[in-house]
Order: sequence, then C-alpha cells, then structure tokens
Amino acid sequence: MNIERQIEFDKVKDIWADLAITDCAKEKIREATLYFSETELKKQLRDTTDARFLIEKLGTPPLQNITEIKEVLLIVGKGDCLTPYQLERVERVLVVMKRLKDYLARGKMYQNSLAYYDENLDELSEFTAGNISKKSTTKIMKAKTGKSGTICKENIRMM
Repeated sequence: MNIERQIEFDKVKDIWADLAITDCAKEKIREATLYFSETELKKQLRDTTDARFLIEKLGTPPLQNITEIKEVLLIVGKGDCLTPYQLERVERVLVVMKRLKDYLARGKMYQNSLAYYDENLDELSEFTAGNISKKSTTKIMKAKTGKSGTICKENIRMM
C-alpha cells in the first residue's frame, strides 16, 4: 500500500494546495514527497519554523500571482511590443518584488535565516527604489503606440 495514502498525506497535500496562490506552487505541492532522511527533514522543519516565526512577527508576506509575467518575458525576449495591460502587469510584479524585499529585510532584524532569501532576488533597485525619473515616466506615457495600442521598445529610446 502507498505510504502517502496510508498516512493520508495525499489529503494534506490537497488542503495545502488549496491554500497556494499560484498554479506553480500548487504543482510543487502535489509533487511533494515524504522525507526519509533525518537531516533533510530537520532542515525542512527549521525552514517551516522560521517561516512561521516571520509570519507571527511581520504578518503574511506580500505575495501575488505573477504567472502572467512569463508571457510578458517571452514577448519581450522576442522583441515584440507590449500592450498597456502587459505593462501594468510588469508594474505590479515590480511592486510585489519591492514589497517582498522590504518584508525580508525587516525579517533580518530577527536574525531569521529565511530573511536572507532576498539576496537571491534580482536587483530591481533601478525600478523599485523610486528612481524612475518624471522625465522617463512622461516619455513612456507619450510613447507612440504600435498597432492595436501596443507600446514598442523602439518607441522608448534612451531615457
């Protein structure tokens, strides 16, 4: 008999997946397996304890479903144009990243090991620290649009 079904871990994973925000997180939860290594189990327990401590001290982390950004990255990678809606999605992702970095920075004052995960986040200071000048914002807003109301990277030159 399957151990996961015997101890009803499959039911736990279903409940856990229902609480996840993104489809990617739900898939990772469904792929989760039992730990048979004591050292790996202790590491996971320590991470869980640290995460719970952060939530108790700082509240729920600022998470948001950012799956739409994958589509935007593919479009930008091809050199195609972004729609205003897609640009708004990019803005939201940048805001979420800044809030998450701030959340993790506050967690460092508690010497929580999970708070140092912010070092693995891409540096977005050019955008997230409010360093976008009014001149740049104006240029973006006045940028000529391509077909179907899209903003093309060719239309936004050196800012």
